Amino acid sequence: MPTEAMLSGRADARFLACLPFVLRWEGGLADVKGDKGGLTNRGVTQATYAAWRASHGRAGGSVRDATVEETEAIYHELYWLAAGCNKWTAPLDLVMFDSWVQHRPKTAARFLQRAVGAAADGVIGPLTVKAVQAANPRRTAERICYQREVFYRHLAAQPDQHKFLKGWMNRLAALGQEVQPRVVTVTMGS
Repeated sequence: MPTEAMLSGRADARFLACLPFVLRWEGGLADVKGDKGGLTNRGVTQATYAAWRASHGRAGGSVRDATVEETEAIYHELYWLAAGCNKWTAPLDLVMFDSWVQHRPKTAARFLQRAVGAAADGVIGPLTVKAVQAANPRRTAERICYQREVFYRHLAAQPDQHKFLKGWMNRLAALGQEVQPRVVTVTMGS
């Protein structure tokens, strides 16, 4: 778990609230044929794990041996903070976190930029931040989810990727429930 020194304030409390969603969908140790991520552990690729360990002065190692604490620290540093999730309010913070994990950073950034009408250059700079802050967070999150659906369906047109569509759509449906929870009305009989 990231240390208390690493986590402070509302944004980091939100990280801890959003992390279980991502971990649920990323699963455990996996090396699925056709998955472009290759060997992963809780969604962290071998390349990401090795680079993160090196950046922290640690010797290389297998992602198979990644601890829960390392995984959480990687998600906090390389995904939550890198995506600027600490700047966004709910549910946009969760949608961007999950998008940053599921897609490459430039792709996730472009989803956000298109959702708020900013130039889609794949870099979240001051103009993007300003546009996001002026937009409705829930509506922006919904627009990103829609773009992800279109993206998934495009990817699934490739024969080696079609087998992943059902899982992607299930994940997106679960994310949609986080963005726009259903309201259930119960009518009591007399």
